[in-house]
Amino acid sequence: MIFVGLGTGCFIYSVITGHWALSIGSAFETGLFYPAMNAVQKIRRENQTIRLLELALTNASTAEDAAAAALARLKGGLRFWFHRKRCPKKV
Repeated sequence: MIFVGLGTGCFIYSVITGHWALSIGSAFETGLFYPAMNAVQKIRRENQTIRLLELALTNASTAEDAAAAALARLKGGLRFWFHRKRCPKKV
C-alpha cells in the first residue's frame, strides 16, 4: 500500500508542478505494485505447500510411510492447484 500511495502522491505532485519525468517514474512505480503482490502471493502459496509436505515427512517412521505421505500431499496439492486454475476466486 505504501508503493501505491507514494507513487500516486508523487504522480499528482509532478503533474501539478509540471515535472513530467517524475510523473512517468511515479506512474511506473505504481504499476509495479501489482506484479510484485502477485509474485508474493505465489511464493506464499508455494511456501505453505512445502511446509505441509514437511509435516507429513516428519511424522513418517519408515521410508515407505514417507513416500506414501509425500505422494498423498502432492496429489492433494495438485488437485487444489488445478481446481483454483479452473475456478478462480472472484474478489
